[in-house]
Amino acid sequence: MPIELPTDLPAARALTGEGLEVSAPGSVRDGERRLQVALLNLMPDKPVTETQIARLLGATPYHVQLTLVVPDGYRSRHTPRAYLERFYQRFSQVRRRRFDALIVTGAPLEHLAFEEVRYWREFTRILDWAALAAGRAFFICWAAQAALAYHHGVAKRALARKCSGVFLHTNLAPHNPLMRGMDRVFTVPVSRRSEVSPDDLPRGA
Repeated sequence: MPIELPTDLPAARALTGEGLEVSAPGSVRDGERRLQVALLNLMPDKPVTETQIARLLGATPYHVQLTLVVPDGYRSRHTPRAYLERFYQRFSQVRRRRFDALIVTGAPLEHLAFEEVRYWREFTRILDWAALAAGRAFFICWAAQAALAYHHGVAKRALARKCSGVFLHTNLAPHNPLMRGMDRVFTVPVSRRSEVSPDDLPRGA
């Protein structure tokens, strides 16, 4: 099924070149159901991350309309302001909308305490909003640590040195839809400066 993206978005051109079906926003036929997905993109290289996420969504059997979002207080040193103004909406512009899902990317902020992040207070408001206005939320990397800390009081732990490499992981929930079809043991590339310990997770989680 197609994914709706602005036709001049770099991700749209990349995915079209890969053979995925990309349609312009608003081109859906009357009565056709679309999944409304918001992508809160906090990564420095916006086009790369947009393409990665859109590629996965565009390969699903669902017609997806992807809305790109950044916090109002977000300022990027790597993505031109004109790019953000052209393709992104600030959170205040979408907070009255309802979405079927929210995806929140990581951010290169592991070295900071959450409260030191410039847009942390707004980020917590987005987490509260997501609980009411988004059917599902999926948090990646730093965002997962931030959501665990805010919702469940689970602290992140700084590592003595950066963990980089390809490591073996064990699938502890093979029947979970997110893990279904994956091998019992699989390899994952890792690059991070902090971690969440299983011992800190809420009992029974």
